[in-house]
Order: sequence, then C-alpha cells, then structure tokens
Amino acid sequence: MEKEYLLLNEICDEYRVTLVYVRKVVSSHIVKAKKHGRNYIVKRSDWENFFNSKEV
Repeated sequence: MEKEYLLLNEICDEYRVTLVYVRKVVSSHIVKAKKHGRNYIVKRSDWENFFNSKEV
C-alpha cells in the first residue's frame, strides 16, 4: 500500500531526483508541501502530477 504523503527524502529515493531539486520545487510553491515537525511532506498525487507533466 502506498503512503498518501511522502517526506522529501522519500521523494528523492523513489523518483531518483536530488534533494536540492525537490527543495527548489517546494520552495518555489510549484508543489504544495506541509510542515510536519522539522520536515516537510508532499501529497503523493501532487508530486506525481508535477513529475509526470514536467521533464526532469
């Protein structure tokens, strides 16, 4: 079962992108992220929509 939300480092591992890239996308408000303790979480569907629509 896939998780609904992903930590930034989980996105890096699963989609094979750098943490710098993920942070840039989140800080530019291209993909919405929520603060979760000291980390940020991103809704899986939001990231997949962005990732599939862009050429990384």
